[in-house]
Amino acid sequence: MARTSRASKPTPLDPRRAATRTRIVEEATRLFSQYGFRLTSVDAIAAAAGCAKPTLYAHFPDKDALFLAVCEHVLSGILARAEAAATSNKPMEQQLCAALSAKYTYLFELVHATPHAAELLGSSNRVAEELVAEADRRFREIVRKLLQASVERGEIAPARAGLTVTRLADMLLRCGYGAGYHITDPAQHKKHLEELVRVILLAVRPEEKPSQIHARSRRR
Repeated sequence: MARTSRASKPTPLDPRRAATRTRIVEEATRLFSQYGFRLTSVDAIAAAAGCAKPTLYAHFPDKDALFLAVCEHVLSGILARAEAAATSNKPMEQQLCAALSAKYTYLFELVHATPHAAELLGSSNRVAEELVAEADRRFREIVRKLLQASVERGEIAPARAGLTVTRLADMLLRCGYGAGYHITDPAQHKKHLEELVRVILLAVRPEEKPSQIHARSRRR
């Protein structure tokens, strides 16, 4: 694949042009995932998006630029879902599980459902690599901020396990990868991820104060 600059983003876009661009990117995502970059033609993408090839080229100068737009589309979706999960009103453990699942369960399902989906995030294109690296950094920060807020509320104490918040975040990210070990079903992936998160959070639970132990014993 030729190395190219970031996908062009015409700004501002009127609603009709924006809808056309979105449709092109969505269909390109589906076709690249199904058939791979090399076997997917611009003609096929234009046909699937219901537009003429010149219309597609009005948005993207070449197939490489469209591929980068697809990478951005997939990555921005992951980050948006993770951020929404991390800032929801649910309990912290559910927030964390949902944020991790927004990336790792989604990618597990995408890769297992379509034969070439791994190309979207495993490209040798330098700009695509930069997009993935930046998205990974932002995702790590979403998880770290969620954990930091939990520390400040007294819900977890990573120091009890000899961990900093950053090291705890990195451990949870590794759980996201590891949850896919020896399974083929996304529902199993999500369940494994929830189990791993639960065990880790138990290990960093704050030590109970004597007053809390006394109150708990009185309720029995």
